[in-house]
Amino acid sequence: MSSPEVALIISSYERSQHLARCLLSIAHQQCPHDQMEIVVTDDGSKDETLDVVREFALTVAFPVRFTTHHHTQFHLARCRNEGVRASSSPYLIFLDGDLLVPNNFVQLHLCHRRPRTTFVGDSCWLDRAISERIGPESIRSCTVVDWTTRNEQRRLRWKAIRAMIYGTLHLRNRPRLKGGNVAVWREDYERVNGYDEDFVGWGLEDTDFQRRLQQHGVRFKSSIGWTRTYHLWHPRDPSFVPRARATNNESLLRQTSRPSQCKNGLRQSTDFVLMDWSDRSETKRKRSMTNQYDSDLKHSASQHIRVLSESLRTSKGVSAMSLDNLFDRVICINLHDRTDRWTQFCNRIDKIDWPFRQPERFRAINGKICMPPDWMRNRYRECEGAWGCYQSHVRILEDALLDNVAKLLILEDDAVFVSNFAHHVGTFLDEVTDEWDHLYFGGEHILTPNSVSAGVYRCRQVHRTHAHALSGEFIRQAYEYLISYPTIDQYGRRGLTGIWPRVKRVLRRPTSLFATSHMERSAHVDHHFGAMHRTDKFNVFAPTKWLVGQSAGVSDIMDEPVAEQFWKWKTTEKRSTAA
Repeated sequence: MSSPEVALIISSYERSQHLARCLLSIAHQQCPHDQMEIVVTDDGSKDETLDVVREFALTVAFPVRFTTHHHTQFHLARCRNEGVRASSSPYLIFLDGDLLVPNNFVQLHLCHRRPRTTFVGDSCWLDRAISERIGPESIRSCTVVDWTTRNEQRRLRWKAIRAMIYGTLHLRNRPRLKGGNVAVWREDYERVNGYDEDFVGWGLEDTDFQRRLQQHGVRFKSSIGWTRTYHLWHPRDPSFVPRARATNNESLLRQTSRPSQCKNGLRQSTDFVLMDWSDRSETKRKRSMTNQYDSDLKHSASQHIRVLSESLRTSKGVSAMSLDNLFDRVICINLHDRTDRWTQFCNRIDKIDWPFRQPERFRAINGKICMPPDWMRNRYRECEGAWGCYQSHVRILEDALLDNVAKLLILEDDAVFVSNFAHHVGTFLDEVTDEWDHLYFGGEHILTPNSVSAGVYRCRQVHRTHAHALSGEFIRQAYEYLISYPTIDQYGRRGLTGIWPRVKRVLRRPTSLFATSHMERSAHVDHHFGAMHRTDKFNVFAPTKWLVGQSAGVSDIMDEPVAEQFWKWKTTEKRSTAA
């Protein structure tokens, strides 16, 4: 059998019905099947995705492979890199698992390919009613082409005309690359080290990939004029944010110095499960850039993921039992009427093999019912949510003192965790001194931290309370400090040390000269923890790269939708890279 010329790399996550129809449209391609290979790159699905791919692989003549890994967040860049590693063809076509392709799709791509040229396309978006009507017969006969609306046809015709104009004028960033329909040479892909896996969540990983290809002189042309794909309807991913505004991905893209070869891409060591049906026998093996694991994988996707997670933790020497008793109490703050948030939090805990004792649900104080005092009310629009979080922390610390809790871990129900959290947190805790007072697994640096070691910062002021731990005497001092409802800089005002901060505040905001102490108070509990950090009396530590962030959804404090984010700060990022 001759080696394939083109690899179709299909990304999917828990849309097995869409994937089945996508694969069926690929099975009816007019080009010789010995020129093709298929790699389905899964983001850790626990539905019937694996069964769909297996059944498809046993009915076609070309090679079919399946990759997956433990799901933590939306890792589309990682999926595409894993698909490239599992393939061998010199030409790569990237598709999404919710796309249908016409029968001559691959044949046209092979005819139009040119050296050092990447073809970018677009999709015709099908509405919900049409998507539900599409069955195997319409895919085989390719009648789905006739179901597109006039508006969509008009939009794509106009886009094809614009693409011709862009090609004539040789505009730098046009046409734009969209990862769901891209054809690129493997040598160009490897030259820029593939997609940057630092892009987590929805959006902008394609823009970054295009810019780095351009730095290497790769030309971009549109394929809309001679082929297109058809997008099946489905709800948007929870991490979707319009134009990825105010997200970590946007911060990465806006960095002034972005090298053409990303640091966390194709060549980095990443472990994943690979299943290969090329020889018609279900060969199961794990493939890694650094390790080989010999274990018999089960047929269900969820069992694959659990086996992989256990293998990774064992290979890196991280034991859940060594961390299970580190904290005497683990609390998750959750409003009584937000059981959906509690369920989502528990699911995230289950997926990462939570290394500590199981969190206890704490019924959060509702600031809309237990209203803040008059001097706090209406100072800012989120005062009710912030007040509820403040009071919840006071109650948690009070209970800890009454029960003689020595070490306490506090989480919020919208906390989201990095991949391989158990390993990273174990490494961080091994480097931290036992005499710590306050630990932050996720947060936002307000003042420049001091580097203690390659993986540890000593913090000077940190905000956000999605995942932080308190120890010993610091629990008592934090409780006494919070119940006094202090001003934000009460620690700095003691003695002469408070004069200069006061002068600087007046110079920055002259109206504060007439402000009362009530006006200087804040309902945000993290502001007060930050004031304690500024005194430099406590040992406050954090990892150089945050391990916990905030998930996408409606914030209970801000009462508005927020994007998934891990708070990062420019100075911190520079030091982390240097470390």
